[in-house]
Amino acid sequence: MVREERFQISSVARLTGLSVHTIRAWEKRYNVISPARTETGRRLYGRDDIRKLTTLKKLVDEGNPIGLLVGLSADQLESRTTSPGRGLIGPVARVSRKCSVLVVGEALRGLFHAHDPELEDLDPVAHFGSLNSVPRPPVSRPVDLLVVDTPTLFTETIQAVADLLRECGARRALLVYGFGQRETLRQLLSKPEITAIRGPLRATDLRLAALAEIESARASEDQTSLLPSDSGATVPAIPPRRYSREQLAKLSRISSTVQCECPQHLCKLLSDLTAFEQYSLECENRSLEDSRIHAFLHVSTARARALLEEALSRVLESEGISV
Repeated sequence: MVREERFQISSVARLTGLSVHTIRAWEKRYNVISPARTETGRRLYGRDDIRKLTTLKKLVDEGNPIGLLVGLSADQLESRTTSPGRGLIGPVARVSRKCSVLVVGEALRGLFHAHDPELEDLDPVAHFGSLNSVPRPPVSRPVDLLVVDTPTLFTETIQAVADLLRECGARRALLVYGFGQRETLRQLLSKPEITAIRGPLRATDLRLAALAEIESARASEDQTSLLPSDSGATVPAIPPRRYSREQLAKLSRISSTVQCECPQHLCKLLSDLTAFEQYSLECENRSLEDSRIHAFLHVSTARARALLEEALSRVLESEGISV
């Protein structure tokens, strides 16, 4: 039996024209390929993986959003590159409109000032040399994406990016960094709206990463719209708890004066929701997509818990029960 030839990720990057960062991001976020791994965890790719990645890059370069391509087989993808007009958006079109971007960082400023055609889909509405030099408010109208380049990554950097993200009205931030400790990077698991990528980036890498973030934000808008949104907030606020675990336990033992057990049932539901709310906040995240799902679950559960707390308050008021 002939053993299939395997390639390391650096070789795949050279063969496909994709950066190592982009290959890893597509693998984690969209599961476009599932490479084998050595005993030490090193990725090994086959020729089918390279074929699929090469085709995906060609389609994305033509303007097809990666989020709409991931469900297609390798043959289906190739049929869209060989058949005129079969592209999801079209063989010539790139994006329906330019994406407005707030740019922070000298390296990124240089990329945009070079007028590289790879960045023609991105409209830099403002440039600032560093996070400390950004005025308040940073822009006069909301932007699609915040892109920040920083040589070093610290906890304070992440918080500054999160604050700027809220102020500029973007749904996502792309954080390009030079050096950062692993523990600092783990803090980003609790901030799914920020994606960190090791720099430096080429114009091609920046475009792909930026459009992937914007496409991800647009794809999640339907889910986010299911939750009541707070004006001006990027992430829906978590309503404070009205009842502690001790109060719920006490209320569940109080006999109702009417012929029903609504207080007890509501207390049980609230106890379960509160437990799951905390679980979704602390649940281990294996990837960025995991963290986004858990963040959505956390917000959804908190909203449901707030509605049931209001229902319990009305029941307690009608029965004259005080906590």
